[in-house]
Amino acid sequence: MSEENILLSWAKTGIWLYKLLVVLDKIATIRLETLLETTPNTIATPYTTKKMRQFNCKYAKKPSIKAWLKLIKANEMNAALASIANHRVKGLREALIDEKSKRRRGKKLNLSGEPSRRA
Repeated sequence: MSEENILLSWAKTGIWLYKLLVVLDKIATIRLETLLETTPNTIATPYTTKKMRQFNCKYAKKPSIKAWLKLIKANEMNAALASIANHRVKGLREALIDEKSKRRRGKKLNLSGEPSRRA
């Protein structure tokens, strides 16, 4: 965010700041703190398969305890998601079987009570 963008956003809403520099200084310090927190050395927890592969390559080159803990966390999360997905699939299969059994008709019988072989 630049100073110009901030001023334009305030002007667009029709709000004018009484002490502009106070607000801009606070925004600048908050932004600096967030940039310092998200340094490139921090390890993000991989959740997708692509991120897991990339993480595995990085871990093979430079293993660490923090990386190992992130990998365990990701595996636990993915195992939970897989369990939920399997439960849903099982429920949907049971629902399909129930629906098929409800819609199934019995065989037509002729007058003597035997199954009819004709269409």
